[in-house]
Amino acid sequence: MFKKAVALISTIVMVVALGGCSSTKLQEVDGVTELKFKDTIKTSELKKIDSKKVSMIGFMSTSTPLNGEYTYLMNMPYQNCAFCVPNTDSLVNTIAVYAPEGKSFEFTDVPVKVTGTLEFGNTTDSMGYTYEYRIKDAKLEPADISNLEEDIKIYTALINQGFAESMESIFTTLYKTINYEKQEIKEEDLQVVDTDLTKDVKSMFESLDKSKYEEMISMIDDIDNLTKDINKDIESKNYKNLAKYNDKGNELYTTYSMWLLKPEI
Repeated sequence: MFKKAVALISTIVMVVALGGCSSTKLQEVDGVTELKFKDTIKTSELKKIDSKKVSMIGFMSTSTPLNGEYTYLMNMPYQNCAFCVPNTDSLVNTIAVYAPEGKSFEFTDVPVKVTGTLEFGNTTDSMGYTYEYRIKDAKLEPADISNLEEDIKIYTALINQGFAESMESIFTTLYKTINYEKQEIKEEDLQVVDTDLTKDVKSMFESLDKSKYEEMISMIDDIDNLTKDINKDIESKNYKNLAKYNDKGNELYTTYSMWLLKPEI
């Protein structure tokens, strides 16, 4: 894949976000305390509801363990190690969420609502992260995003159609072609890139308000132009020219990554 700016960008965003957050009085509805990420920064109020039922809306971390026995709920999507304090094993703007014994979570990249029991107690998990509280015996379900920020609604409407998976496949195809030598592909085996590479992604915008996705639509047009340039060099057998497209690939991938980071709960 092209150089991923997501982790570094996310770390900066998370550290900055911490400075602007403050705890508010916790709200309880039908016996369940509704938590927000800003409520988890200072633990004095949280400790008052230790062992109580809580709910929280956020995004699942891509670092969720393979067996799905627990996950990290984050205030922004598509962060890897960005939710931890740099150079430490502590979490920030993230809460660990554990499934009931014998159950597991399946990853999704849309907003989710978690409901479970808040439990204090120092824990170091199998991923190596340490925290003093978690949500255990949790149920995970799609979140009602009707009252959430517009950026989250815009993000979810596109992501629900498989946008992220399709974009990763597109960038992987371009990367492998541009860096064919690193992929141990012989020049005589190089194939032109499918000119319909972005066709399925383009169709995802048809049912949406395109004015809200201008940045992504423009990026996809740029991918089409990059594909044409790549194919010209392959067809003319100017294989050594392909490496020069890495910078453009990096630029496009960063644009895509930054868009993924826009929603914040």
